[in-house]
Amino acid sequence: GNLGNAIRLEEGGSIGNFYGKRYAGLTDDGKWLFYKADGTTGTASEMNENDLSIIGNGVPKYMASLSNRFKYKNFDLTVFFRGKFDFDILNTVDLFYGNQELLPANVLTSALGQYSQIKEAPQYSDYYLENGDFIKLDNLTLGYNFDLPQEGNFKRLRLYASARNLATI
Repeated sequence: GNLGNAIRLEEGGSIGNFYGKRYAGLTDDGKWLFYKADGTTGTASEMNENDLSIIGNGVPKYMASLSNRFKYKNFDLTVFFRGKFDFDILNTVDLFYGNQELLPANVLTSALGQYSQIKEAPQYSDYYLENGDFIKLDNLTLGYNFDLPQEGNFKRLRLYASARNLATI
């Protein structure tokens, strides 16, 4: 996209590093402030390549899953959870559509609320990085096993309902 070198891969570095400006606040008139390499702050126009740094990582450090099956008489319930932890997500929707500078184009209501103090064009920075941790209920299956007579053509019959992507926390 038009973010330039948003992700940087360097020899010896981690895969998936976000590379960009570190948000330091806003001026009284709503202009962006970012940290410079020397520890001071500056506006977007005062930044240069040396002021950019690793601001996050988009690759989860930990992944987990849990599956279990419960039985009661002829009923059974199977659940499957999964999660990813310790990684960042770049919220490009807020970056591009949560800014008043884009008016009168379609913008999010957050451009008039949460981000209303920003009076300058969107700037790619860690301001738009969010914690990506999640736990998801991926699958839930409820089944019933019928008791069939042994002398018939069918030995087993199971009726079940399954649902996917039920909840994300």
